[in-house]
Amino acid sequence: MVITAASTLEQVKKGIAEHTTWKARIQEAIDTRRSVVPVSHACLDYLCEFGRWLQENPDLRMFNPKHYDKVKKLHAAFHQELGNVLHFALAGKRLEAKERCVYGGAYAQVQAALVAELTSWQRDLSKFSH
Repeated sequence: MVITAASTLEQVKKGIAEHTTWKARIQEAIDTRRSVVPVSHACLDYLCEFGRWLQENPDLRMFNPKHYDKVKKLHAAFHQELGNVLHFALAGKRLEAKERCVYGGAYAQVQAALVAELTSWQRDLSKFSH
């Protein structure tokens, strides 16, 4: 696969969408103590579609090392914290799970940082993909 600004932009957009939908999934897990994604998978950054794309395309770093390095680090942290939240939710520890998800909580912070960095990368890519 040839990596272009346009193809990277498309994957970054998908990454933003994919990682913002977890809020609803987490709330469902807190409410039901069930998750379609096991904790053992949720905590691994290379199992989601965006994570596989990052892993399979290390040449992305050549185009923009600043964004790539930050996104890769934040993406790994996101999945680690997602695993933590789901662990608490599935164990019935609703308060612990919710505390991580509210403003200032560990999950909320890393999720916001990841989406902000992806959005910044998207903005930079938009300049070159037209």
